[in-house]
Amino acid sequence: TEALAIDTAAGKCVVATAAPDAKSVESMLVQGMREIGFDRLQEVEHMITRGVKGYNDMLSTEKEGQAWEKAPEPTDEEKAFAAASKEEKMTLLRQQKQDVEKENELKSLAREWAKREFLRKSLKRRIPISEEEFIEIVWDRAMFEADLKYRTMSGLAVNESEERAKFKEEQKARKAAAYKKEQDRWNSMTTEDVEPTEQTTVTFGGGM
Repeated sequence: TEALAIDTAAGKCVVATAAPDAKSVESMLVQGMREIGFDRLQEVEHMITRGVKGYNDMLSTEKEGQAWEKAPEPTDEEKAFAAASKEEKMTLLRQQKQDVEKENELKSLAREWAKREFLRKSLKRRIPISEEEFIEIVWDRAMFEADLKYRTMSGLAVNESEERAKFKEEQKARKAAAYKKEQDRWNSMTTEDVEPTEQTTVTFGGGM
């Protein structure tokens, strides 16, 4: 049936027989054509027009055209650069991991300090906010205290009195800046920004 659609098969008698063995040359030839994308009609046409020899030549050409070129071997300098780059990446990854672990430890210590401070103050008098709200308010101070404790635990030099004084000055300056910003905002407001807009009610009557 396939030969009817092949012009070059005109006047030729084509007999198809099953390959006697899956490992036979005939079977391997057909399997090879299918692996490179031939359909059944193309297989028949190719075997009629070019034969087994032509098919083998075609397979060799296909393999040569698709062959990968072997990459040149890297030089000693390139190998050394690659090794150094890899070591730098590993060092950076280790540093990033240590930074994340430190940050998590600081946050944990900060929450512990803030909770103790909330308990200490609540024992003296009632605090009209929740523990979480209190932690949010004192978070900067909590992180400062956590950093002091972390460095002390790590055996690093810590001058608590000097660092506390510096922290208080920074907090004082920050509050003053925030107060001035809010004051400037209020001073720049107009009467329309402060007083609510009067609403005029209009009643439509339909009496005749």
